[in-house]
Amino acid sequence: MSVFVRGTVTSFSFINRPRFQDGNIKNPNQATESIPLDYSSSSMYSVTSTSSRPTESSTSYTSEPMDETMGYLPTVCKRIQRNTFIGRDATGKEYLIDTGQCSHVTLTPNQSPALPQQSVEICNTTSPCDITRIRTESNTLLTGVEHYDIVESCECHKLREHCAKVSLYKTFFPNSPFEVQIDVGTCRGDCVKENCDGCFPTETVSKSIEGPNGDECVEKIERCSCTSACYRASHFQTYYVKRWDRSSNSSIVELRKFDVGKCIGICSPTPFCIIWDPSSGKCLSSISTSSRCKATAFDTHSFTTPDGKEKMLISIGNCVCA
Repeated sequence: MSVFVRGTVTSFSFINRPRFQDGNIKNPNQATESIPLDYSSSSMYSVTSTSSRPTESSTSYTSEPMDETMGYLPTVCKRIQRNTFIGRDATGKEYLIDTGQCSHVTLTPNQSPALPQQSVEICNTTSPCDITRIRTESNTLLTGVEHYDIVESCECHKLREHCAKVSLYKTFFPNSPFEVQIDVGTCRGDCVKENCDGCFPTETVSKSIEGPNGDECVEKIERCSCTSACYRASHFQTYYVKRWDRSSNSSIVELRKFDVGKCIGICSPTPFCIIWDPSSGKCLSSISTSSRCKATAFDTHSFTTPDGKEKMLISIGNCVCA
């Protein structure tokens, strides 16, 4: 819940905190004037400067941002610095880039809105602080051309009860004639009730963009679902198909799209026991073996091409770590 405090505010302090009295905060330095709390806004914390009645000792009013019941300092969703090691430049020196990250930051008294009037958006720690805009950049290092994403902006979101695709804007070739911004999308939402590993993209499409070295393909998320860490995602192939049309009593050619699927995901290392205790049957020593996310079930699609040849496509039915 947000708090609006009105009064002549010169600083925030943890000393001489005012007390709640009948829904109002009383200034001990003011004779009888009260400063009402306004809870009309649910998303903003604001401090507004107004004139107050002068007293013998002071005309200032000190307080800390408080929730109407808990009395804790609020948090905001902000982009913070995150230095990432990209590689080494031509001189062998480490190349660090501020790729940024989104985080909840406590709004301390010194970081409170500047006077006379300014507002900041409050983001509870129970609400996700997510990336809304990124840009991709590249640098030539000793290992070759390295590409990396940089966080540009963050935003507080409501906690989603269901897995869904949401917008994520990405800028390609920034500060160049080829600069373009595309909504590549991202997956967010709760999958606890689904008894799976998380919310992942299960359908994507490719978009062609112009770059300095010709056209490049960008993958955009179309649909997200609650699934395991290794999962089947849609992957389409399109063909012209020849079939017999009974209504016209002739052969026709139509465009048909087939979902052949693909396996996506990360598989955790699997422990493999190499020494057993014969008496207890317990494993005394083991090693980790890597596994891949691969297809274990298949389907087939048969059709006739326009030149009369029979063609069969194999599509993936299921994916597991093996």
